[in-house]
Amino acid sequence: MESSASIGVPSQSVTSVTAEAKLVLCPLCGSHENKALFTQRHHTLMHCGSCDLTFIHPYPQDAKRHHEAVSDYRYDDLEVVRCGTQYDNEKLFYGRYFEFIRRECAEAISILDVGCGCGHLLERLAEYPRLARAGIELNRERARFARNKAQCEVFELPIEEFDGTRRFDVVTLINVFSHVPNIGKLFEKLRCVMSERGKIILKTGEVRPDVKRNAIFDWEFPDHLQFLGWRTMEYISQKYEFRIEKHLRAPLSMERFARSTWSMKGRSDVRNVLKKSVARLPFALPLMASWYNTVHKGSISSSLIVLRAE
Repeated sequence: MESSASIGVPSQSVTSVTAEAKLVLCPLCGSHENKALFTQRHHTLMHCGSCDLTFIHPYPQDAKRHHEAVSDYRYDDLEVVRCGTQYDNEKLFYGRYFEFIRRECAEAISILDVGCGCGHLLERLAEYPRLARAGIELNRERARFARNKAQCEVFELPIEEFDGTRRFDVVTLINVFSHVPNIGKLFEKLRCVMSERGKIILKTGEVRPDVKRNAIFDWEFPDHLQFLGWRTMEYISQKYEFRIEKHLRAPLSMERFARSTWSMKGRSDVRNVLKKSVARLPFALPLMASWYNTVHKGSISSSLIVLRAE
């Protein structure tokens, strides 16, 4: 677990932030009923007692500036892997999730992949010729890479600004929800771009208010802005008139300690070698997953959700 000194946590304590929580508005429901959980990188993770959303404070007030920052990420300056490495990681990632997405696309003739990264999902879906594919990726380098790999349209604009006249049978947001700085505009736009028979596939994290800071080594604030709570999707569905068709919640340990996850490469060559060595040890990853489950008691999950318009 990181020390507070190593990550530059401000002198303001969680207790003092809790005292100011009445001044903090939930970015989803606007409630003041918020509680501070923990602090990392000058941001405090807050939990809304009304809609169950967990979100960072301070929350970005300028969505346009937030989007511009993402589009200009420089791989030499930030802890972001280069496109080739990210593409290889996507192949490992979709080894676990592609079959689920493929089944959900069985009757579709068009798909929009929001936050398509380096384009592996769109590339893989090219094996279905009748499926018209398009992606959205804010980061310029990744968008160029995705176009080359997937050979389809990849737009460099926020989903909130996407052409409202286009309709898709499937819209995917795979590990995207936590990065979107305006939840209301996101779901309003999703309704606009869905066809009559359309569906939304979300893959995202869900946390309970008892989640511990060391459940994740680096929560990557403020890149990650929010996480669903156990009740949040029901709130969103009612507010924006969606129907939850599927909601599959799995302990984060199943993903975090999967062999494919430990085969993914980051920027540190030393950590890459260590991860590879640990993954080769018999029973190492299952034992680590068991320990993680004992400590965190299912307080954080990796969830797949399918929504339809009411």
